[in-house]
Amino acid sequence: MSDSEEDSQDKQLKIVVVGDGACGKTSLATRFAQEAFGKQYKQTIGLDFFLKRISLPGNLNVTLQVWDIGGQTLGGKMLDKYVYGAHLWYCCMAGLLITKASLHLLAQTVDNQIRPLLCSGSGL
Repeated sequence: MSDSEEDSQDKQLKIVVVGDGACGKTSLATRFAQEAFGKQYKQTIGLDFFLKRISLPGNLNVTLQVWDIGGQTLGGKMLDKYVYGAHLWYCCMAGLLITKASLHLLAQTVDNQIRPLLCSGSGL
């Protein structure tokens, strides 16, 4: 094993993508992780996973786990299990609006956990 291989560090970060149904979460996750877009809409049932591996200066290898949570899952009993241990929440909205119910569920889920939250609108 070379010195550079011994000195490399590996990290895993979990990114959770949440938002209302049909707002573009899967398209964003696919574009980010696989650098591609699907032409057909397919509803995410439960959740889907994507991985993106990046190398940062200082021999730091990072695996980004992107958890794409179906919009219909926001009110489900498994949501707290899906988001557990997330390092970043990405909240995707159709247009610049997210339903009050979705924000309420999101607030309930993150009540005891502090993490960065990034929001964007897809402009649909």
